[in-house]
Amino acid sequence: MGSPEINQAPSLVDTKFRVIKDKRKPADILASGERVKRIEDIPLSHILTAEAIIDDSHASDLGNSIDVKGQNSPITVRIRPAVEGDLILGPKNEYQQAKEGDLVYDISDGYHRTIAKQRKKKPDKTIQASVMYGCTDEELIDDRILSASSIETVQIPRMASWLTKAFNQSPFGNKNIPVDIAFGYASGKKTQVGPVINNLTGDEKSNLKIWVNSKCNLWKKNPAEMHTILRLVRDADPELVNEITPKGPGIRKELLSRISYNFPREEFYPAQRIILDVIKTRKLKNKEITFLLAHLNIDKNMSPEMIREIAMTSDIEPKEEIIFQPNTKDLLVEKDNIIKKLKEERDTLKEERDRYKRNIAWWETTPNLTHDEKRVARANAYGELPRLIGDGTMSKESIGINLRSALEKLHNHRSSR
Repeated sequence: MGSPEINQAPSLVDTKFRVIKDKRKPADILASGERVKRIEDIPLSHILTAEAIIDDSHASDLGNSIDVKGQNSPITVRIRPAVEGDLILGPKNEYQQAKEGDLVYDISDGYHRTIAKQRKKKPDKTIQASVMYGCTDEELIDDRILSASSIETVQIPRMASWLTKAFNQSPFGNKNIPVDIAFGYASGKKTQVGPVINNLTGDEKSNLKIWVNSKCNLWKKNPAEMHTILRLVRDADPELVNEITPKGPGIRKELLSRISYNFPREEFYPAQRIILDVIKTRKLKNKEITFLLAHLNIDKNMSPEMIREIAMTSDIEPKEEIIFQPNTKDLLVEKDNIIKKLKEERDTLKEERDRYKRNIAWWETTPNLTHDEKRVARANAYGELPRLIGDGTMSKESIGINLRSALEKLHNHRSSR
């Protein structure tokens, strides 16, 4: 059965462009400079889809649905004169450079419907569209984000692409600020305050927050959620991102985000998939996943087999220290034998503990940690944070600051390996 069309909520177009119904030619309306919209049948070949991010399976199902039921709602596009680099469909359904004087259409909403009709065995020549005249690039991107598709498999990469374009067109687009850092900083994440942000003036920092938050209010999105999406697309394997679903079979966004944060970028793409599989195989719970990711000691140069073996055998919870209480009566009867046995067990425990420490003592191998950062990291690993607070040597606030700083340095160190 074909997928039904999705009727989107009203967009920016509904409030910023006056509706017209006259019969003027598109070129004449463009030349007038009017900011209007009109329902038209537009040529499929001149709609720009060469770089569209779509779900092929959904486009196919939607095409079948349109064949049976017809097009239920018009797509939304922005009309403009063609420029160099614009690719339109030629007679053989292959992309070719648009000619000077051609009018082309940028899609705001309706990628899947457009491509579904373009891919038909006998493609239609036109598609019904709500055409915006006088729409700016900024307004087009705003409208795309506001009416973002609910097709989960393309929503995240589309959103990241559009957020990046919106930021690059902002007053901060030439400041060499990574877009994920900008949204993270504006959402209040202290870990995003680094050299790039610190090089801004006080007014620039304030204006950056104002821009991000005002745009997110317009898009009806949360800055922290946008930061998560941007960082996820930056760090995670694109194939895994395309498998994200909110329910049912597939990958959860939150889990992939945690894995890619600890093991980011292309060199760890194979490891990301292996870790996901290990978590599923071992049926790990949330706390166990957190412990595994924090203590998993793998390297980008390891083979997939070695990574899997380490992940399958790594601890998923802290080991408890074993305290022996020998029976005093046995000590009196077989003193020498018991002492010898206790020494052997002590040596074995010491070896196991040393090996355990080597595996989890990341604070000893992470460069540039301060004394307090190492101290707090170690206490956190061994469950000794309450003791630090109890003996009055460090405040809760100081412990939190040092622990966050240590974890950020660990992440940066792993990212650079």
